[in-house]
Amino acid sequence: MTDRRLPLAPGSSIGIVGGGQLGRMLSLAAARLGFQTVILTPEAGSCASQVSARTIVADYTEIAKSLKFKTIQAIPMSARYGDNVTVKSAKMPWYHGPNLLEYLETVQIVEGLQALGHDLWLIRPKQQAQHMAVQTAHFQEVLVKGVPIPFYSELRMGLPAKRELQRLWAKQRPDIVHIATEGPLGWSALQAAKKLNIPVISSYHTNFHQYSKHYKWL
Repeated sequence: MTDRRLPLAPGSSIGIVGGGQLGRMLSLAAARLGFQTVILTPEAGSCASQVSARTIVADYTEIAKSLKFKTIQAIPMSARYGDNVTVKSAKMPWYHGPNLLEYLETVQIVEGLQALGHDLWLIRPKQQAQHMAVQTAHFQEVLVKGVPIPFYSELRMGLPAKRELQRLWAKQRPDIVHIATEGPLGWSALQAAKKLNIPVISSYHTNFHQYSKHYKWL
């Protein structure tokens, strides 16, 4: 009998891109949860491969082509020190590409998933009274209540909607919930998904620490 709270059954394999220290830590964490890992790395004998069940040594671009990825963007960065995460790093003058946040802002997630045949719900705060939810064959918007952002009233942030989301997802259960903004609405989506045992992922799109300097009272 498996734990229904887990999106993968124990003993399943998880793919990890990168054979460095982060890949090693993820492999060790996965092993403690009963998962096996497969490391994809261009370097033979990487530290992550030492603790993984299997290692695939191959160039990232070649793997991307075999998976029919249209584009691939390599960004050298350090999450620990913030290099090329939200601002360009002075430590890497040889790199002339975008930082992580700049690149994420160009990724068309909805269009990309639709092209792969997925159905999507987009849950967002209603920005203006006259706005109506968009609905097509494979895409549906759900508009929830919001309040103006202080000192930026042109944009509204979503209020918690846990009960509404639980009712919605209980009737039509999604395979996964992606939280794009870690605000009140995103927090309530996380709580609703956990209540219904739906897997959750999140991504970083909002430079909160940079914006917070405009709010001295925080």
